[in-house]
Amino acid sequence: MGEEFNDLAIVWGHIVAFLDSAVLKWALDLGIADIIQRHGGPTTVSQLSSSLPMPAGNSDNLRRLMCYLVDMGLLSSQAEDLYWLTLAMKFVLSGEAKSLVPFARLTQQGDHNNCLELGPLLEEKGSKSTFKALNGEDLWSYAAKHAEFNKLFNEAMASNARIVMPALIDGCRDVFQGNTSLVDIGGGTGTTLRAIAKAFPFIKCSVLDLPHVIETIPNYPEVEQVELLTSPNFLHI
Repeated sequence: MGEEFNDLAIVWGHIVAFLDSAVLKWALDLGIADIIQRHGGPTTVSQLSSSLPMPAGNSDNLRRLMCYLVDMGLLSSQAEDLYWLTLAMKFVLSGEAKSLVPFARLTQQGDHNNCLELGPLLEEKGSKSTFKALNGEDLWSYAAKHAEFNKLFNEAMASNARIVMPALIDGCRDVFQGNTSLVDIGGGTGTTLRAIAKAFPFIKCSVLDLPHVIETIPNYPEVEQVELLTSPNFLHI
């Protein structure tokens, strides 16, 4: 019976795993990390609720949310009703250089990235991504027609690059030595190449992407911007 309960616990764990993403979304929607950061130290539920558009009677629900965030390792609490940010939670602060909020928001766009909908993939002939099956066109064509989604997608990719690139540059400097030019095909808004260009000014850096991406890039003198008239096969997802 004990092993059966262990197996049952595994299945239940997968069934309710979506709750972690849901709780993170709620925390972002409420701006909990930003409120605690502005408060400058450990914050009570009462102090949080006073900064939120919610009636006082909902403090119990907010307290449950905070306890779940503690269990996820995003908040710490050593006293009743007193919470502060962990190092992990600092990656979801708005406006920070290493913020992953845009990436989190992208994955929370259920209408566009609903990977649970397998049916359309199996019902139609030919190789097709879930995105295309659900939306009738690939991600890049969709982004070209929907400016807000295009902006969110580009910000999500850039947020990840801002975290990864310093470590890559510091740890792999030999890889870049001796190179005089570098082209990033499908390089988005050029965040990766800008980091490389600043670290290795002797490398001529060019980013190639589709027109609806290139037109959103500010004029960065260290990176040449080239429009692709059609997307390469590997971009059709």
